[in-house]
Amino acid sequence: MAGIRGIDLYKKDKLGNGLLKPLRRLKGEDFVTGTGVALIKASVAQIAGTNKGELPWRPDFGWQIEQYRHKNNKSELLELMAYEAATAIQAFEPRLSNLQVSAEMVESSTTGIKNRIRLIITWDVRTSEYQNSAVLIGPVTQEAIV
Repeated sequence: MAGIRGIDLYKKDKLGNGLLKPLRRLKGEDFVTGTGVALIKASVAQIAGTNKGELPWRPDFGWQIEQYRHKNNKSELLELMAYEAATAIQAFEPRLSNLQVSAEMVESSTTGIKNRIRLIITWDVRTSEYQNSAVLIGPVTQEAIV
């Protein structure tokens, strides 16, 4: 069953079992883990919210968020942001298929200036890499504000 639970080393899910974002602890237990949609959403959010070079042990992880944050809000720039985010998500989350990413600038809650990026990410998980294979999960749409 896909969902959120504490670490259970004896249960296995075909899509994996891992830590969920944001990191939080269960009472008296370890960090919250998840499977299925919850796990993949956490993975996509982690990739989308990580600036390339931010992790010293894996400098290629993420995408160049910061170079877009304070630029003019032009449609070409938004398309480029969506493309770069999609490329990073595809590189680091191989379980996804039919990935679509769009980007828009949104206001910061503290300054009221449009300097935050909202990514709208739609994806599904299929039984194989072929387009006409059966869909296991999806389509799922999630947002990430970076």
